[in-house]
Amino acid sequence: MKRFQVTTWVLLALSLIAYPIWPDSASAKYPEKAVTVLTPHPAGGDTDTVARAIVEAARKDFPKGIAVLNRVGGGGTIGIVELVRAKPDGYTLASTPIAPLVVAPHRLEIPYKTANDYQPIIKMVASTFNLAVRKDKPWKNLQEFLAFCQANPGKVRVGVAAEGTIPHLVMARFARLAKLDLTIVPFTGGVESVTALIGGHLDANCQALSEIIPHVQAGGVRILLSFDETRAPILPDVPTAKETGFDMTGILYHSIIAPKGLPPELVSLLHQTFKTAMDDPNFRKVMEQKCYQIVYEGSEDLKKRLLEDYQGYGKLIQELGLGKK
Repeated sequence: MKRFQVTTWVLLALSLIAYPIWPDSASAKYPEKAVTVLTPHPAGGDTDTVARAIVEAARKDFPKGIAVLNRVGGGGTIGIVELVRAKPDGYTLASTPIAPLVVAPHRLEIPYKTANDYQPIIKMVASTFNLAVRKDKPWKNLQEFLAFCQANPGKVRVGVAAEGTIPHLVMARFARLAKLDLTIVPFTGGVESVTALIGGHLDANCQALSEIIPHVQAGGVRILLSFDETRAPILPDVPTAKETGFDMTGILYHSIIAPKGLPPELVSLLHQTFKTAMDDPNFRKVMEQKCYQIVYEGSEDLKKRLLEDYQGYGKLIQELGLGKK
C-alpha cells in the first residue's frame, strides 16, 4: 500500500513537470489580437516620439500587430482615463510622461488618482528640465543670474509651459528655495515658451533638455542650471541644482502602464518585452537624438516612484493654490 502511494505521488509530480499548472493562463496565448498603445499628447511631439520608438522596437514580439493611438486633450488626461477604463487584458496599454499621472489628479476631477488605480509596467526614458537664458543676457553663470534677480525683484521673466505643468512647478519650487521674486509666464506649451525666449520676449526659460538643446547648439541660448540628479553628459559644464545648494530635481520620465487588474503573468511578460525593446539600437539612437536618457525601472520600483512623486507634486500644488477649484 505504501509503495502504491509513493508511486502515485511520483507520477503526479512528473505530470506537473510535463504540463504547466496554468495551461490556460492569460499569458499562454497572448497576444491573440492587435495591441493598442495610447499616448496622451499629439503626434510629432516628444511624447509621441517615445511611444512610437518603443512600439517599433517591440513590434517583433507582437505578431498580431501593435499600434500607437494618440488620445489628446485634458492636459493628457483623456488618454489616461481611456486607459484606466479599459479591460485589463493586455490589449490596451499607454506610453505616457508623468504629468498626467502625478499632477493632473490634484487639479482635475478624473477617475484615477495614484498608481494604485492603474498598473505600472516599466520606466523607459527620462529628460531633465533646465534653466536657460538668451545668449545676449549678461549672466554667464547661475551666481550672476541669482544676484541680478535678488537685486531686481519681479523684473526677470521666466517662460514655462502651461500653468500647473511640470516645468511650471519646477520653476516655482526653485524660486522658493532660492528666495527669488520671479515673474513666471505660462504659455500654451513648451514649444511656445521656447519660441518666446528666442524671440526676445523672455529673459529665461524652464524647459526639457530635448526642447532647448537645438537652440543651445545653434548658439542662441545658454543653460545655467540643470535639475537632474547628476550632470548631463551633453552638458558637462552645467551644474545641477543639488550641486549649487538647492535640494531638488526636475525630471520628466516616460513609462508604459496598463489598466489595474492586469494578471501578474502578463505584467511580467510585458515588462520583459519592453525591457528587451529598450536595448534596440534604433530605439536608443532616437532617444539619444532627443536628448533622452535610458533610465530603467521595473514595475514595483516604478510604482513606488509614482506614488512618491504624486505626494511631492501634490504638496507643491496645494502650496501654490493650484489645486482643484
